[in-house]
Order: sequence, then C-alpha cells, then structure tokens
Amino acid sequence: SDTTMESYAAQIKKKADECLKDGITEYVLSNGRLLEQCETVQNRICYMSMAYLLSDDEVIKNTYAEKIWEEVYNVCVTWSDWNPYHFLDTGTMAYSVSIAYDWLYDYWSNERRTIMEEALYNRGVMTIVDDLLSKERERKNNWLDFENNWSFVCIGGVACAALAIADIDKYSDNCMLANSFHRMMQT
Repeated sequence: SDTTMESYAAQIKKKADECLKDGITEYVLSNGRLLEQCETVQNRICYMSMAYLLSDDEVIKNTYAEKIWEEVYNVCVTWSDWNPYHFLDTGTMAYSVSIAYDWLYDYWSNERRTIMEEALYNRGVMTIVDDLLSKERERKNNWLDFENNWSFVCIGGVACAALAIADIDKYSDNCMLANSFHRMMQT
C-alpha cells in the first residue's frame, strides 16, 4: 500500500540522513579482514543511493550524491585495494561501487565515472578473472569452493561490477568472462 511504501521510504531517508553525518570510512585491516569497513561503505552507499532516487528535491539529491562521491572516491582512489586476500571484502566493495555507479549514473561527470570504472575493473572484475584463469597470485581462490554464501556474495558483487561496465569496449571481454562464470554458478 502507499502507506507501507511511505513508511519504507521514510526509514530509508532517516538512515541516509544519518549517513550524511558520518566521516569517511578508513581502510583498517582487522585480522586480515576489511569486511566491517566494506559493510559500512555498502550500507551508506545503498541507503543514500536509494534516498537519492526517492527524492524529488534537487538540493537533497545533490547532498546525498556528493556524500556518496566522497565515500566512493575514498574507496576507489585512497584505499590501496579492496583486500583481495579476503575476497568477501572485494565482492562487497565491487557491489557497493557498482550500485553508486549505476543508480547515480546520470549525476556523475565523465571523470567520476572513469574513476569508478577503473576501480570496478581493476579491483573487482580482474581479481576474479585472475582466479578463474588460475593466475599466479599471493592469495588462494578457495572462496570458489566454499559451501556457504561466500561464493554468492563474492561472484554476485563482481558480477554487478562487470554488468555496470560491460558496455565499455576496453572492459567488455573480461566482464563477459566474469558474468559467464556467474551464470554457471546459478545452475
């Protein structure tokens, strides 16, 4: 019903407004993991992106978008990586940045899109392609063998990244490989 939807929208806006008050998420490994920070970024991006889409007020939309950009720029440029040694972190970040990229696509300048595209490709898509092709690396790809939700989170996040940038010629081949693997996992 409209009342239910209005209630959901109000809850999303409340969470998004709380995110506006937060500082930028720092890159801090804890026991080799970055997952807490990645989930924080994911929640902030998802709440503020949805609030952006639900708002009719351009000033409010711009406020959300610019706060999202601060977070996205931070994880795409300032962070050294998305912790591919704990691939759940990588999958979560790939998903988060792909949401910001896609849901606010028309808002972003070409320069900002390029920053996100390069991060999605280099820190997300290519990391999984390296696993699929069994390339030499310092980490194991054991996330492929887990019998829990890890495979779905990891490949799902990277599949979102691949879908977000798949129509860009220089990325298309490896994006297709990542998405093909995602389709195989669904069968």
